[in-house]
This record gives sequence, C-alpha cells and structure tokens, in this order.
Amino acid sequence: MDQLIASLPARVVAIAAIVLGFLFFMLNDPPKTVCDIQLEVFQKEQEKFLYPAAKGVRKPEIDKDLEMCRLGAGPGGCFELFRKLRKLAVDIENIPRQCTEDAAQRAEIRKGIWGSLKLMVMLAWGERPPLTYVQKNGWLDASDVALYCRLKQQAVELFGREAWMGFRDSSTKDLPGAAQLTREQIWQRSLISTACENYR
Repeated sequence: MDQLIASLPARVVAIAAIVLGFLFFMLNDPPKTVCDIQLEVFQKEQEKFLYPAAKGVRKPEIDKDLEMCRLGAGPGGCFELFRKLRKLAVDIENIPRQCTEDAAQRAEIRKGIWGSLKLMVMLAWGERPPLTYVQKNGWLDASDVALYCRLKQQAVELFGREAWMGFRDSSTKDLPGAAQLTREQIWQRSLISTACENYR
C-alpha cells in the first residue's frame, strides 16, 4: 500500500487527502438543514421546561410541573404549568410547517403535548365521573380549555389524526369510574368531546 501511494503523483495524493478529509468532516458533522436550525431555536426557547438547562445539570421542569399540577388539581396548583404550556404552544406554532415531521420525532415535544393533554383530561374529569356533559370541563376555565384545544390541534398536526384517536381512547379508559359507563357516556362527559371551534 505504501509503495502504491509513493508511486502516485503528489498532486493526486493531495487531492485524495482533501477529499477524504472533506468526507470525514461531513460524516462527523453533517451540514445543518433549515429544520435543524429551527428546532435548535425551539430548544433554546424551551430550555428549562422541556429541555435541561445544561447537560447533566438537572432535569427539565415539565416533570415537576406536571406532578405539582396533578397533586394540586386546581387553578393554584396548575397555574405555573399552564403558563409554560401557553409558551410551548406559541413556540410550536413558530416551527415552520415543513419542519413538523422533524419536530414530531422529538421525544421532548411528544412528552410535552401528550403528557399535558392527558393530565388536562384527568383534571377536568376529577375523582369521579361528571354527572352531566355540562360539568365536563370541571374546574378548568375558558382559557384553560382554549389551551387544551390549542394543544389538541397541534397534536393532530404533528402526529396525525390516527394518533389523536388512539390517545382519545387510551386517555379516557382509565378515568375514575369510567368502567361503569358506556363509551358514549365517557365521551360526552369528558373534556375530549369539547367543541374546540367554540374556543378559538
């Protein structure tokens, strides 16, 4: 091999070295796409809430906020989470449409949307089934329901309608007292059946 390289003209060896070096850098650090850059901006905006402030320093705040809201189960306990979810909804809307497929692959975004929607469905339902469909929002006010609808729309856009339908079924089957109700009764009394066009 050494004899072959030595027999080649210096110019050929130099060009081969440049090409190999270029390929090495391309494979180790591929050029960033527009979507890579947009999702880096998104990650920066969601630092602390969805993403740790620094690698290995601490966990993102979403786990703590979801748990505080679940335990508080009221406007006071959920205020901070809902405030951050409104910011998340804005940041997701700022992701260009051509980048939604890349965004949908991010585990942090999936957790932020699906985890929050599931909690909101549970909060509206409460510890026992609502007596009628009129009570299906529980203690959630109009702005909270509007936030739910916004996140629902983003879930459909990012993950597709089939994923939403799967979530709809899985998020309601384990609600307290749901086993004693028909599927139609669960649907009518849960936040899932909200007519979101009324909250735009």
